[in-house]
Amino acid sequence: MLQEHVFFEDTENEITISSTRIVVENKVFSSGHLVSYEMTVEEVGRPTNSLLFSIGFVILGATLNNKSLAIAGGIVLLLTMILWAFSYLRRDKGLLLSFSSGEEFILNERSYDLPGIQRALNELLIFRG
Repeated sequence: MLQEHVFFEDTENEITISSTRIVVENKVFSSGHLVSYEMTVEEVGRPTNSLLFSIGFVILGATLNNKSLAIAGGIVLLLTMILWAFSYLRRDKGLLLSFSSGEEFILNERSYDLPGIQRALNELLIFRG
């Protein structure tokens, strides 16, 4: 009988990576069907509409010689730039697991120990040969 080798186990987050299976929360995947994994970064949407809207306010206020309209546009422009900067700081990293069935599963950096899982997946692939 084949011995199951456990490469990674985190009971708090309900994840186990062994020579025969990968268990994430309540899902069980066969280790033999793991095709690849890669680190991913969630793309951040750019606030282009807000940016154009605020620049339009500034230009319109300057053209109509309306100081309050130009100031309001400048404030909205400043807030948009601040939100844009914060959105880049909050990008989520993840680990995308791809299986031969075509199924994909993403492990989020906020919930899981991605470096530990990545080491375990490397060990699994080496063990599997």
